[in-house]
Amino acid sequence: MKKLAIGDPEQNGATLPLKMLELRSVTLGSSGSGKTTGGRVLAEECYEQGVPFGVIDLKGDWWGLKSSADGKSAGIPVVIFGGDHADLPLDERGGAALAEIVVDIRQPFIIDLENLSRAKQCTFLADFFDRLYDVNREPLVLFCDEVDRYAPQKSMTAEAIKSLSATEDLAKRGRKHGIFPKFITQRNASLNKNVAELCDVAMVYRTSGPNDQEAVSNWFKTKATKDQLTSVMAVLAGLETGTAVVCSAHPSVRTFETIAFREPRTFDSSATPEIGRTVIKPKAMASADLDALRERMAATIERMKENDPKELQRRVKELEAAAKKAGGMPTEQQRALLEEARAARVAAEREVEQLRASIRDLRARLKNIRAHAVAIEEASALDGEEPKAAAPRTFFLNEQHESRGRKSAPAPIVHKMPAAKVVKAAPPAAVSSNGFQPNGSQQRVLDAIAWWASIGVPEPSRAAVGFVAKIKPTGGHFSNTVGPLNTHGLTFAPRDGFIALTPAGEGHANHPDTPPTLAEYHAAIRSILKTGASIKMFDAIVEHGPGEMTVAEVGEATNIDPTGGHFSNSIGPLGTLGIITRGAGMVRPTELLFPPHLS
Repeated sequence: MKKLAIGDPEQNGATLPLKMLELRSVTLGSSGSGKTTGGRVLAEECYEQGVPFGVIDLKGDWWGLKSSADGKSAGIPVVIFGGDHADLPLDERGGAALAEIVVDIRQPFIIDLENLSRAKQCTFLADFFDRLYDVNREPLVLFCDEVDRYAPQKSMTAEAIKSLSATEDLAKRGRKHGIFPKFITQRNASLNKNVAELCDVAMVYRTSGPNDQEAVSNWFKTKATKDQLTSVMAVLAGLETGTAVVCSAHPSVRTFETIAFREPRTFDSSATPEIGRTVIKPKAMASADLDALRERMAATIERMKENDPKELQRRVKELEAAAKKAGGMPTEQQRALLEEARAARVAAEREVEQLRASIRDLRARLKNIRAHAVAIEEASALDGEEPKAAAPRTFFLNEQHESRGRKSAPAPIVHKMPAAKVVKAAPPAAVSSNGFQPNGSQQRVLDAIAWWASIGVPEPSRAAVGFVAKIKPTGGHFSNTVGPLNTHGLTFAPRDGFIALTPAGEGHANHPDTPPTLAEYHAAIRSILKTGASIKMFDAIVEHGPGEMTVAEVGEATNIDPTGGHFSNSIGPLGTLGIITRGAGMVRPTELLFPPHLS
C-alpha cells in the first residue's frame, strides 16, 4: 500500500496511508507552529503520488512550491493565479470561470488572493467553490489556508455569509465530486464549528491561547477517546515547531500519533523575515506550459462569457446602440442576435434566481424549525404542558374573512387575481399574550399582514408589511414594533425576512372584507418617502410601469439632472427600501414595487 512519507527520518520517519488524502481534515495551531510547512509537505506527497492538488492562499505563502528548498533548482511546476508571483493574472470577479479552468488543466495550482480585500476574497471563493463542486469529477486535494477568513464562526458581512455557505457545502458534499478539502487555520476559535466538526482528521500543532485550546478540545471530544483528549491537552501548549498530533477516528484510517514532520523539499516562502538575516531569493523556478494553458483558459473564459447574464446584457446594449447609430431599424441579422441574446440572458437569470431561491428556502425551513422549538418550550413553561402546534392554514383569494367590527379595507380590485398561495409551515404553538394589547404601530403591522393575506400572501416580506403599515421597513422602529408581537405570540417568522400571523394574531388583526388595489399599495409606500424629489422619482417609475428605465429617462421625467449629487441623494432611498435596483445606467423596479399578486 502506498504511504505518505511525512515524518522526519531522524525521528522514526512516520508515514500515513494514501487514503488519508481522501478524508476531510482540519489543521489547527498557533502562528509559527509549522502548519503551513506541514501543508507543503502534504502537497509534495500529493505531487509524488500523482494526485492533483490546489491551494487557496490568502497571504502569498505558498509560491515557494515552484523551487527547491535551497532555491537552486526547480520544484513543483505549479501554476500560480494572481499575487506577486503570478504565472497568470486573476480576475477578482472570475471565481466561477477559474474553477472551470483548474478542472480543465488538471495540474497543481495556487490561487493567490493576497492582493484582494477581505470582502473580494470571500466573494471570489464563494463563486469558485460553488462552481468547482458543479464541474469537478476527479480527485482533487484542496488546501484551504487561513480558512477562518472565509468560513468564520461569526459572519459579520454579506460576503462572509456567502463564502461560509459555499465552504460548508464543500465540506459536506465535496467528497462526492472528488474534492478533498484540507482546512488550515491559526485561529482555531474563529473557524466555523460546523466546518471543523465535519472533518474526519485533525492535525494539531502548538496552541497556547485558551479560546483556541477550547476549540481543539471540542473537536477531540467528538472524534477521540477521553484518554486521547487528556493526552493532547497536556502537551498542546509545548509542542515543538513542526510537530503535530494527528488523529483520525474514520473507519478506513484510524490513527492517533504525534508526528515530527520532515523538512519540506521545496522553498520556504512563508518564513518570517528575521533581523540581521539576508532573505534568500530562489534562482530556479519550475514552470508550466503557459502557452497551451492560455489557449485553454481563453476557451473556458469565452464559454463562461456566453452564459453570463451581465455579458449578455452588454451585447444587447451594443447591438441596440449600433442600430441606433445606423439611423434606422436594425437589420434582420441584428434582430436575430438581439432576440438570441435576450433569451439567453433571461434563461441565465432565471437559473440563477432558482438556485438562490432554493438556498433561501432551505435556510428558511431550518429557521422555522428552530422558532417552532423555541415557541413550544416557552408555551410549556407558561402553561405547564407541551401544547400542540397549530395546523397549517390554507388561504384562498376568494376567501371571505369574518368581520370583527373593525374598519374594512378599501374598494375591491377590478382585475383578475392570481392563484392563492398556501402557508408552507405551521406557525409556532400558541403562546399566552398575558393580556398584551398592541399599540397603534403594532396594530398597523397586524392589519398589514392581514391585508396581504386577503390576496393570498399569508407570509409577506417584512418590507412589504412595512409599506402597508406605513412604517419604514429598514429602520429600527420597525424591528422594535414587531419584537413584542413575536414575544407575545401574535406573529412569527416563517423564514428569514418574512412575517406571518399566528392564530392569536389573526384574532387581533383587522381583516379586510375586500381585496386591496395596487394603487393603494403604492400610496402606502409613497407616504414613507421623506423628500419631494424622492416622491417625484417614485411617481415617475410607477407611471412607467414594471419595465426598466434609463437614468436619463428618470431625470427627464422629474426634471432633475441625472449627473448631479441631488439625483443620487433623491433616488437613494428607493434603493434602500428595496423597491428599485440600479446599475449600468439603468433603474429597475423590483417585485416589491410591483408585486405579482397586485399586478
